[in-house]
Amino acid sequence: MPAVYYLAKQLYRQHSGEVIDYVLILWLYSNPHETRRRSLASLRHVLKHTPEFQRHNGKPNVTDDELNKIIFASLQRLKKREYVTVFLKTEARAQISLTERGVAFVKSHLTAEEMQYLEESGHVT
Repeated sequence: MPAVYYLAKQLYRQHSGEVIDYVLILWLYSNPHETRRRSLASLRHVLKHTPEFQRHNGKPNVTDDELNKIIFASLQRLKKREYVTVFLKTEARAQISLTERGVAFVKSHLTAEEMQYLEESGHVT
């Protein structure tokens, strides 16, 4: 299970919203690259490793097309809150970037220890 899922569950318990929204925003934040950009394939990858989208044997319980629809719905919610910018959006591809407001949300809602944990292990699945 990705580190971002563990922290997303904590945020979900503290705030309203969808767990997937927190997974995506934390996954974008934990990007090891300075641009804090992720692709649609990267978002699908991390979601396939979360319990909501796995069978008991660890295999995904949704198709890539279904995951794309779930991700795009989440990105719409995050975009409405001005946490993300979506570039190059098609049915199969997208480049997503965390906005300054999204970065501020993460920094203001995680402790120093959680931030360190996220930065050390958030991008590893």
